[in-house]
Amino acid sequence: MFQPNVLRRTLVSFGRVTGALRGLAALHFAHPGSWTMAVLLGLGLCMSLAVASCQLPGGTRGVVGPSEPMVDHIPPLSHGFWLGQEPNIRVRIVEPTAEVVIAGPRLVMARDEGGGVRMYRTPVLARVAGGGLELVEPGGVATKVRGVLELSSGDPKPVGFASSGTREWFRDAPTIALGGAAYAGVVQLIATAGGVQAINEVELERYVAAVASRELYPSWDAAAFEAQAVAARSYAIQSMGLSTRLERGWHVESGTIDQVYPGHTTHERSIAAAMATRGKILVYGGRVLRAYYSSTSGGRSGSAADTWPTSDGFEYNRAAPLQAHKVVHASDASRFHRWQVVRSASEVTGRLRAWGQSNGHSLRSARDVTAIEVVRTNRVGRPAAYRVGESNGVSHVLSAEQLRIALNTSVPGLPDVTGEQRVRSGDFEVTGTGPRLVIRGRGFGHGVGMCQFSAQALAQRGWTAEAILMNFYPGARIERAY
Repeated sequence: MFQPNVLRRTLVSFGRVTGALRGLAALHFAHPGSWTMAVLLGLGLCMSLAVASCQLPGGTRGVVGPSEPMVDHIPPLSHGFWLGQEPNIRVRIVEPTAEVVIAGPRLVMARDEGGGVRMYRTPVLARVAGGGLELVEPGGVATKVRGVLELSSGDPKPVGFASSGTREWFRDAPTIALGGAAYAGVVQLIATAGGVQAINEVELERYVAAVASRELYPSWDAAAFEAQAVAARSYAIQSMGLSTRLERGWHVESGTIDQVYPGHTTHERSIAAAMATRGKILVYGGRVLRAYYSSTSGGRSGSAADTWPTSDGFEYNRAAPLQAHKVVHASDASRFHRWQVVRSASEVTGRLRAWGQSNGHSLRSARDVTAIEVVRTNRVGRPAAYRVGESNGVSHVLSAEQLRIALNTSVPGLPDVTGEQRVRSGDFEVTGTGPRLVIRGRGFGHGVGMCQFSAQALAQRGWTAEAILMNFYPGARIERAY
């Protein structure tokens, strides 16, 4: 069947290749000693065009169904959910900053928006100058670039030709070194008003393996890693659609605001988990589940609806599998299963007041906090909201997650909240009056969805990844997206 979209992509790819070859020829005239490298890279580009025509990961983009663009209201799944092919995910790895250093490999290939290609020897410093990017090579030679600059490895080693999803394909990818980490795929540099921003576009399965390698302890059981891979993939695909509505240029952040992404991984257990669960996601009610998870439940689940917005645009936080349920918890092995923090009332007041000022909450006027008590719990007894009382009788109500964040707010003049002084979750009770407040808590994190320490404990008991997921996301089901 004639497929105009495929033809169009092929022609665009061919245009990029010919542009790249012109750039490589220019490189030869500028650096005659690099001709052999240019030939190898040119052959590699031609091979990449052939590979892309077979729809291996290097030539894929996220779609819903055979031709629909990814949208935030993932279509109903009554006839099955199908992305068509493995999508790429865009991860913001550097927020706008003054400058970024590309440290490796020895050569990086840079393609500008016009299709022009140039090779740079590392280290290369990228910064914003005159409204665009400026790249400074060793020796101080500076080049100005307009628009987005796409970087890929200049390593001529013929990797990436292994079949998609093999251990070699995961492990041996060429990478770009930036900000102390290595990234497979391509890295895009963008000039913004705040400085240089970097986005890593990479195949979703590479991303899933990398997230699993950072979210869990390396020695944990295979079933725990497989459950983590499915949850991470579900969260990522749901975020891809969400980013369309938000009109931003990336799908997820690389830090804890989304999922911790360390860049390229060679961790075998994480790779094996991504391979074993390839394309599998959690779905509920015709939508991909935003499969939240956290470190330690402390024995009680949190509810997404108590933790994050549920208004228009955030309806996904109402999904039944993400609310509190009586499930099997086993987080005793975590050192944060139970914890205690002692704070002075004046420190608590200062942090809550600072948070209130930043968030437009009535706590912005707090002067003398003397008590904190639970005013609402969820169906399994985990606190959902607290009342903060002052000595003058004034009180303030906020959610458990808001209070956790507020108690950890950094305030000039107060000690940094680090180590054992951090309030680890929103599940706690406060005792004491006057100058000293004792906070005794359970767990680490928001408690919504899968508890990672419990997942490992259940894996040690012989539970499968599917059983672990059905325990923590009751009512959801597992489907294959590609």
